[in-house]
Amino acid sequence: MVQFNVRRALMLATSLTALSCGAAQAGGFALREQSAAGQGASFAGAAAGGAGLGSMFWNPATMTQYRGWQTAFTITGIAPQSNISAKATTPTYAYGPESGDIGRSAVVPASAASYQLNDRVWLGVSVNAPHGLVTKAPLNWAGQVYARTSKIFSTNVNPNVAYKVNDWFSVAAGVQVEYFKTSLKSALGVTPNATGLTLEGDGVGYGFTAGVLLTPFAGFDLGVGYRSRMTIGLSGSVTNFPFPGPTLAGTNIEADVKLPESLNIGARYQVSKDLTLLAGYEWTNWSLFNSFPVTSTGPVASGSRLTSLAFGWRDGWFSSVGAEYKWNDALTLRTGLGYERSPVSLATRALRLPDADRIWASAGLSYKLSPKATVDLGYTRIFTKDGEIALVPGNPSYNGSLPFYATTKGSVDIVAVGLRYALSEPAPVRARY
Repeated sequence: MVQFNVRRALMLATSLTALSCGAAQAGGFALREQSAAGQGASFAGAAAGGAGLGSMFWNPATMTQYRGWQTAFTITGIAPQSNISAKATTPTYAYGPESGDIGRSAVVPASAASYQLNDRVWLGVSVNAPHGLVTKAPLNWAGQVYARTSKIFSTNVNPNVAYKVNDWFSVAAGVQVEYFKTSLKSALGVTPNATGLTLEGDGVGYGFTAGVLLTPFAGFDLGVGYRSRMTIGLSGSVTNFPFPGPTLAGTNIEADVKLPESLNIGARYQVSKDLTLLAGYEWTNWSLFNSFPVTSTGPVASGSRLTSLAFGWRDGWFSSVGAEYKWNDALTLRTGLGYERSPVSLATRALRLPDADRIWASAGLSYKLSPKATVDLGYTRIFTKDGEIALVPGNPSYNGSLPFYATTKGSVDIVAVGLRYALSEPAPVRARY
């Protein structure tokens, strides 16, 4: 009986890991905001160096485009808006059909540094948050058994080594160490002020990155970068478990969650000394995000599988095009457009992550303060497609007793500010045009 109660409570809480904002900045709960320069062009050509030194996130081989010791710092403000409106056919409709804006604004930092050891070897490191954000629904509303508050936090450290084979070919590889923390709250009943359930867990995962950069002729760069999948061994607890019989508050749990790998392709073509065209494509293996068992580690039902968290997502992809225009020696303007297919479809859409396909529109600029210092600004408006939610048998998040029908709308505004500073010679390794 105890094991049954634990399983039921975990099903009511739905996902342990899908904790990001419904109007996410990248498919699933990924964060793409790693460069203000890249932000201004919808990250077109990022794997070929279009995002400045921050391009190391997508392709570490791009650091060979810079001499000496280079640094880059970015702060990105993200303001998502996401609303869920329950339909009258939902049994709990009377308890409050509107979620209000469940999106919560966040600030995401990112940094990168590279050092040219000699004519062939570069060392670099990037520190960023590849996954994250928060949603917060009302304490009392029609969907409270599926979602109240959801949080995710991550920090990723990625040291790399790049090798310049010759004037037109560079390769690079590195390791990833990521700290990942989640927390979510749901109600254990449909009535107002129902007791809540909290699931929390954190862990560390390890992976690698790799990339190549081709420059067959001056003015054209083609880059391919890869970020590997990672398994996060989450350890955590379940609290506020008001079932009859033995209390389950403080029950410890564990789950191995797989975060997907991604492949990035970018191109930059300098049409003239002033105009550069950019293009990019990103594929993420979100179909890996399928089903994960959750196990009790005690003191209640120790060693027992409590439930399996099923998602059934599909692969996601993002493509974008952009342009840079050098207005003068100090000012560079850029813009970009992108389209992203979400890994979440109608068959898998849930209240914690009412994700949908979206269109990106971006603009930005770079201004040289001095020969060594450059400021980057980027702005993006993401238009998210309206979606339908049907939590019914067949949807992995369905709790087995409460169908939920709704529509969802969302958008995101993003502003990024960055500073690139050369601690030594700032010029690129060779002229691009």
